[in-house]
Amino acid sequence: MTELSSRLLDFPVRTAAVEDFRRQLASKGLGDLSAVGAAVGDAALFSELVGLWIARGWATRSPSSPMYALAGPAFSPDLSLRDFCGESFGYDAPVPEDEASDRSGNG
Repeated sequence: MTELSSRLLDFPVRTAAVEDFRRQLASKGLGDLSAVGAAVGDAALFSELVGLWIARGWATRSPSSPMYALAGPAFSPDLSLRDFCGESFGYDAPVPEDEASDRSGNG
């Protein structure tokens, strides 16, 4: 289990919110990001999670509202909750450029 997936799956409220979002994408092609963010309660974790979904092609930001996401081209209704939480992919969030330069001492 990755750190991301354990930080989600070890907390029932977070797990339920992600599962609800996954079901919304599967049934409507549109999911409420604000509800997930509120349930996760950690801005960095939420950003990492949305980054996973976008990087894997499972979701794209809605052009009409940042509060919603659309099902991405790689999203499948058969995608498991555990996969959707990054468990099977050993996902490591990319380090933002400003943080990467701070870590290397070049910034």
